[in-house]
Amino acid sequence: MRALWPGGRQPAGVTVKLNVYDLDSPGNEFLSALGLGLYHTGVEVDGREYSYGAGYGIGDARPRSAAQNPGVARFRGSYVMGQAESLQALGRAVDELRGRFPASAYDLVQRNCNHFTDALVFALCGRHTPGWVNRAATVGSCVACLVPVVWPREEKLMAVQAMTALPCASCERLGSAATSPNFGRSVLGCIKI
Repeated sequence: MRALWPGGRQPAGVTVKLNVYDLDSPGNEFLSALGLGLYHTGVEVDGREYSYGAGYGIGDARPRSAAQNPGVARFRGSYVMGQAESLQALGRAVDELRGRFPASAYDLVQRNCNHFTDALVFALCGRHTPGWVNRAATVGSCVACLVPVVWPREEKLMAVQAMTALPCASCERLGSAATSPNFGRSVLGCIKI
């Protein structure tokens, strides 16, 4: 038997919001002005905010609680991304994403909180988060050999082989892209040492 809602029809869905936080990193205001800001994101649904991070994987908390850590992040804004079918759809999506986003797989460039929120919003609403949210990581993937990574067991930033003469995997993926006419539009290229 189907439950009736007030007015005789079921609600259209559950609102899905993307909460964006400015990371309090040196130079982030300057980078934001260039369109390369550093952000943390979470997906807010029905009074809970879902996010992904090193050391804990996928978790949920009160909305906007990431901004309660002075010196770490400041709330930038909340953006309605659409409607989820139901809270059950949210549960299914989060369960499916746990396999793709384990705590041990966190990476600042290849698998961060913004990648997770994009995947969750897409699973719930069929659309992607705005490109500017994770643009720094996208550009960083071109110079991954110079970007610090988070080691899950130590939960701190560490420099990674920045002075290596070998190109990183991202650079090898680019192949001849750096010499193509569209180079400036698609990638910045890797810095050769």
